[in-house]
Amino acid sequence: MIIVEQPGNEWKYDLFDFLYPCEDCLFAYFCPPCYAGYASDQSGEPLFLSILQCLFYPLGLFYLRPAARYKHYIEGSICGDICATFWCPCCVTMQIRKEFDDLD
Repeated sequence: MIIVEQPGNEWKYDLFDFLYPCEDCLFAYFCPPCYAGYASDQSGEPLFLSILQCLFYPLGLFYLRPAARYKHYIEGSICGDICATFWCPCCVTMQIRKEFDDLD
């Protein structure tokens, strides 16, 4: 059996690359639970997880960011995900949404 390790990717968007597009920035800042549900939906998560993102914001981001990293083979650690989500949940939500939006 041969095990091939996938090369690690980087996030396409920096954590603080949130000012563009302006509409998303305002949406994420003024209604973060709704934006988190939108980001979860964009990432292909089931509808009930998107609803949970809205209801239990920002706790759901602790699941969504590592899931996004896993799906796209993005390098990082669970510790980094927890720190980023704890200190800047709006930035994390926008980063995840932009990452998945770029794939469409």
